[in-house]
Amino acid sequence: MIAVVLLAGCAMQDGLQTAPGTSYTRIAFKGEPPAVPARRNNACVGGNLASPYSDRSLFDALRRQIPGWLIDDDVPSVALTYISQGEIGWTLVCGEQGPSTPASLSTLYNTASIAKPVVGEVVLRLASQGRLSLDEAMSAHWVDPDISDDPYLDRLTPRIALAHETGFKNWRRMSGGVLAFQWEPGTQRGYSGEGIRYVVRFLERKFDTPFQALAKEVLFDPAGVQDASFVRETGFGDRAAWRRLGNGAWAEPALNAGDLWITSQDYARIMLAVLNGPGVSKEMAAERHTISRDEVPRLCGPDGVSADVCPERMGFGVGWYVYEYGDHTLLAHSGSDNGEKTLALLTLDGQLGFAVFANGENGNATISKIVRALYDNERFMTLEGY
Repeated sequence: MIAVVLLAGCAMQDGLQTAPGTSYTRIAFKGEPPAVPARRNNACVGGNLASPYSDRSLFDALRRQIPGWLIDDDVPSVALTYISQGEIGWTLVCGEQGPSTPASLSTLYNTASIAKPVVGEVVLRLASQGRLSLDEAMSAHWVDPDISDDPYLDRLTPRIALAHETGFKNWRRMSGGVLAFQWEPGTQRGYSGEGIRYVVRFLERKFDTPFQALAKEVLFDPAGVQDASFVRETGFGDRAAWRRLGNGAWAEPALNAGDLWITSQDYARIMLAVLNGPGVSKEMAAERHTISRDEVPRLCGPDGVSADVCPERMGFGVGWYVYEYGDHTLLAHSGSDNGEKTLALLTLDGQLGFAVFANGENGNATISKIVRALYDNERFMTLEGY
């Protein structure tokens, strides 16, 4: 959700309000969309309970509560993986991944904008290996034709893009279908999916390798991630979660390029790689929680959010949004496409984290209840509208 930071950039797609991380319109029906059945299977399945950090009482409580929340909020399913003390505690998947099809531990969800920190993690690992610099000009390897003659072109670096300071709109359709600088890169923050997409294209051209292969090499395989893909894969069709739109209709997964499809367990494995740091130097690891531009002065106070609920500092690091509280630092990112809502949250000390995915337009209502059950920080809840 990251509402106070991102909601101001909301766009409209298909008559539905979507957060700035929204990708493309992706409704791909075969014939008429199936009607929502009057009765649904909201049963839950669990995994990873053998972990010494299972916290079985919390698992059992949510297993009882989530099916009712899905009904109340009209959300087809939720997949949730919980991290405690630096380890995966458990996974809980409840509801239906598609019409009359139960969700399972192997159901793949589109992560929407929480794919962006994954791009950042790939960059940090490549930088740790000395294969790129966070501050190199991306123009040496990739130039979007729309800005080929712009004097700001050489100012674009991976660091600036991952901190959302490119000067681009969220998507080029918001600037007349043309990629254009709204301000000088590196001088102010403006959330931009185009900026993250620019980094991906830069990486593919610099290394002459598809981004999926780079991610697999430096992140997915070392982290033990088994099911994650930015590209269409054979066999995804019967495992990919459908989307429930705001009008109640189902929409098939379109599996567009650039979307990250993954299970909640595997996303949590990426989060553990963030904590444990394999393949990342200490210098690069610090970059992910080093705030590039403190947004508390701009967003909190008399003309913004009450200063009482704001953290001491907050803003983007490399890939993640960072909240600095007196007793802990939080990394988080949310995602919102039509009918797909996601959230990843992790305390830097590893004491708490979770990845939660929902395949319904009302998914944030259920995610909000889950956040309140797992993370005891009323300042964060008020700030982000949970």
